[in-house]
Amino acid sequence: MDIKLLSGALDQAAVDAILVALFENGGDLSGAAETINTALGGALKDVLDAGDFTGKLSQTSVLYPRGALPARRVILIGLGKKDSFTADTLRRAMASAMQKARDLKAKTVASALVGAAELGARNAA
Repeated sequence: MDIKLLSGALDQAAVDAILVALFENGGDLSGAAETINTALGGALKDVLDAGDFTGKLSQTSVLYPRGALPARRVILIGLGKKDSFTADTLRRAMASAMQKARDLKAKTVASALVGAAELGARNAA
């Protein structure tokens, strides 16, 4: 797999899948999750409010933007509990997300830099 570091707005990425990482029972959306939720007309928040996605470590769920985003899919990935978050849990969560993307035959995937606030940008990358 070819991995590239790019800058730009996640909601403008014309990719097969956008990854959105959320902590368990995270409550309010912020950052990339908030941007994607707004673009989807609140669909991400609806999935959370319904309890269909809780953010447990490595949990995944797929949303289909139906033209609201250039991306074909949004894959939600659970980061687990915020107080237990480490570089290792980030690796496990992102591996699960990429496996889901592969299972969906996604060839291009975009994600915000996950965990930079908790781990520092270098460790998160």
